[in-house]
Amino acid sequence: MPRRRFKLFLLIVLLTGGLALFLNLKHSEEPVIPDQPDRLPFRINVTEIQGEMVWPIPDVTAGLPLSHIRDLGANKPRALLVIIVSTAPVRWERRDAIRQTWWKRCNTKEVVCHFFTDGLVFNRKIQQTLLNETSLYGDMEFQPLQGGVEFGLRFLYQAKWASANYDFQYFLRTDDDYFVCLAKLLNELPLRPKESLCWGNFHCEAKTSWVDESWMVFSRDIIGKFLEQDTRTMLCHPHADQQIAMWLNNISDRLYFHDERLGHLVPNSFDWQASNVCDSYMGIHHAFAQRMLQLGRESGDGAKTVPPVANYSAHCKYDTFDYKMMGKLFFYEPKPCVEIVLLVKDHHMWIGEEGKVNN
Repeated sequence: MPRRRFKLFLLIVLLTGGLALFLNLKHSEEPVIPDQPDRLPFRINVTEIQGEMVWPIPDVTAGLPLSHIRDLGANKPRALLVIIVSTAPVRWERRDAIRQTWWKRCNTKEVVCHFFTDGLVFNRKIQQTLLNETSLYGDMEFQPLQGGVEFGLRFLYQAKWASANYDFQYFLRTDDDYFVCLAKLLNELPLRPKESLCWGNFHCEAKTSWVDESWMVFSRDIIGKFLEQDTRTMLCHPHADQQIAMWLNNISDRLYFHDERLGHLVPNSFDWQASNVCDSYMGIHHAFAQRMLQLGRESGDGAKTVPPVANYSAHCKYDTFDYKMMGKLFFYEPKPCVEIVLLVKDHHMWIGEEGKVNN
């Protein structure tokens, strides 16, 4: 009797195991689409064809309408200022805060504004959210990049796109956590140099100098000289400010305007609910969504007294850049943009300062 019970028990175990194996095999035949797939290898997707830099748009099934660079020639609309706000795909709260504040002064005869974000997004929930957002507002472009520390390539693509689509006098590239006193800026631009202008907050340390990429204004001729470089030797870098600084090394007739009214590093004591911040500032960095809304309520933005362009040597005695002087966190060896080079190990979103402070 015990032996018969043991055989029955063994038969039940075998049948249960076989059924489980069958169900598992059947389930595995169905495709599984993860919310966030494994990170794909990074490759620079820019090449040189007959002396021209070409950025092929990949055949991607991501579902996002990637922006193409097609020069409009004589059909380009004119603008005093083109603004590009570089933003990560999931930073929709920041974009909404900008739309509710200084963005309201955009898209006039003087200024046009565009958000630029990475279009090679493989998370379908994020894809759909972005599609809904761009359908609602129509102010966002998708660049053929995947994410992470690709700031140099982003700037290159954005500058090429803006130059192909607009006949502009000035180009502003800024971060999505920068509050911009846009009316104040528009009042000043007609009084600023129309050529050779490089305007921003300049770092001066380690016997070298460079403009911080969070807020940069360039005159049209500087952007043109960036894009007219020999495509076979143009250098790219993961960090846009270092890449731009290397490009500027080769432009002799550049005018550096270090503007102390740009609040690049605001103190901990800064009052984000203060009124009339545009009286003292041209822009304020680290204005995350809630801060952006607070600043926008009573910013006092408008025409102000226009100070002269300060002598750059009073700020810094160095006016060239050497990437070898950078610290370990920001150190990369620059490479020609057209080479297929593994510069970035992954595509995790750059967190920046928001993860370090309370909003």
